[in-house]
Amino acid sequence: EVRRDGPSYTVDTLAALAEAAPGQELMLIVGGDTFPDVRTWRQAQRIFDRVAVRMETTGPEKSAASHKIGIKKIADRTK
Repeated sequence: EVRRDGPSYTVDTLAALAEAAPGQELMLIVGGDTFPDVRTWRQAQRIFDRVAVRMETTGPEKSAASHKIGIKKIADRTK
């Protein structure tokens, strides 16, 4: 990723990882502070089509806030 020219986008990184390890299941873990913005990321639907997404938080709410969620649920939660 650091060798890539120009901006670095999650969707591109995931495509490169999938190409490097065909057949492997990928998971994207994002923080609770980032989670509400995921639907605005570049080619968000491709991200959710390609990998499972898990939200993790820190602090006392951590155990209750860990989720595997698809793009439709994210869209519903962030409206």
